[in-house]
Amino acid sequence: MGDMLRGVDLFHQGYQPPQFTLNNLPVTVTVAAPAGSYRPKTVFRYMDPGVKTGLASLEPGDTWSVRLEGVLPFSILGGGWAFDDTLPPSVRIEIEDPTGAKAVTAAERTVSPLQLLVRSGTASEYIVRFVNTGTTPVVSKRFSSLGDDDKTWILGKMTGREYILESTAGEGTYKLRAYVRQIPGPDQPGAVPQIIVVETWRRATE
Repeated sequence: MGDMLRGVDLFHQGYQPPQFTLNNLPVTVTVAAPAGSYRPKTVFRYMDPGVKTGLASLEPGDTWSVRLEGVLPFSILGGGWAFDDTLPPSVRIEIEDPTGAKAVTAAERTVSPLQLLVRSGTASEYIVRFVNTGTTPVVSKRFSSLGDDDKTWILGKMTGREYILESTAGEGTYKLRAYVRQIPGPDQPGAVPQIIVVETWRRATE
């Protein structure tokens, strides 16, 4: 990831991932491309806003904010919030350009689900806020990577290049796989400084 921050192209034929030792075990790192593509690209992606952490249960008056970096300008951006509405909640989704170039766009509802989709402006960074404006806690339903109406998600068209970084230690006994996005990607103008986003970590079982 340090190489990625410096704008290194991990798919350049001369690049070799670092080899090191951890807890007296030699570690091998491999680099792969999701879906067989290694060119910088823009991808519509449904992202988890944190339904197992801060958004799992939002207390009255609380706000859960997610900052998105690397949003493609003039693209569709939004959020979907499905929640347990057995008690009468009141919730709000806000999308803000923190540079001040675009005012806050918001939608509010008392019945699940709440969805807000807008077109981004010239900025590449936005803040999506989930706000409990009611008097009862709001319990969020789980994340959907497909944007299901009865689930919770953020949708954005993100720039950059995606990698799969897999680390193996102990002759294959231990494996860890990270899905990483490099923004804006090494082939883009002004590629340094880069932003590195770890989209998910997984324990590789196969």
